[in-house]
Amino acid sequence: MKDILNSFWDTEKINENQWEETAQGLNEYIEKEDWTLINFEDFDAVESVAFLDGIVRLDGEIFHKETKARIRLFSLASGVCEMKNGVYNDFEAFKSIKTKKIAIPDKDLPKKYIIVRESRYEITSKDEDHLVLLKQLEYESLMDYKERSATRLIIWDGALPIVFSGIDGKIICGIIKSHRKYFVSPQNLELLYEIKPFQRTPIIHYSNQELKRFYYTWYTTLNEDITGLVRVETLADMDVKEASKLANNVCAILRRFASSPIYEQRAPQNLAPVSALESYLRSYLGHYFFDSPIFA
Repeated sequence: MKDILNSFWDTEKINENQWEETAQGLNEYIEKEDWTLINFEDFDAVESVAFLDGIVRLDGEIFHKETKARIRLFSLASGVCEMKNGVYNDFEAFKSIKTKKIAIPDKDLPKKYIIVRESRYEITSKDEDHLVLLKQLEYESLMDYKERSATRLIIWDGALPIVFSGIDGKIICGIIKSHRKYFVSPQNLELLYEIKPFQRTPIIHYSNQELKRFYYTWYTTLNEDITGLVRVETLADMDVKEASKLANNVCAILRRFASSPIYEQRAPQNLAPVSALESYLRSYLGHYFFDSPIFA
């Protein structure tokens, strides 16, 4: 059966089209000796939590006659939505907004930037990935927010960067909503199909062998079953007992901020503060009106 409103999961079986095994080293037995689902109804309340995300807007494509290059123009924006007592989902909540405009050609150009009306786009190399640049911009928002706020827990929408540092005193958790790869062994995979509200998997330890980076990760659901499945990850820089407590708290927070299908097409996985932040960032970028470009 498929839930076309919330998910593309085929809940009757697992097949190769749904899952791809991760290449990272996995250890599923660091929290429990047996691999069974864990209830997390008991958790510690946190005074504040922040949600970090970014957006990319394709402003257009142009053709440079002189070099016969095709160029894509992007506007990037990132920021933080802070949720705490006395701060609601309004302009007070949005912090550390960063923007960037880039032009990615299909061949390297001897130019530094393009001006379209009053907008200046920095020309990158032809091999640049706009999503990588967005992750870098999100990291800039993270560093800015870290210096300006006492909020300790930050939920980063998407997988954490392979390499990032300078987050002393903060706990950064990535929430992954797309499941192209699984982070459990094949014999334990079907347990995910049994997941219920206020449950999570045991913590899994995985590593990036090449860069020697180590992470904790776990799965939970934001609604009633696997259609609301998300994976959470954080750096493995704490002991397992502390990580277990963190996993329970984060799972409870995510359920609290799960979005409603009445207001969000990507519900429940696209968290309400993240959805609000995305809307704000789109407005912050403003409307785009195409005009003849000037190269310099």
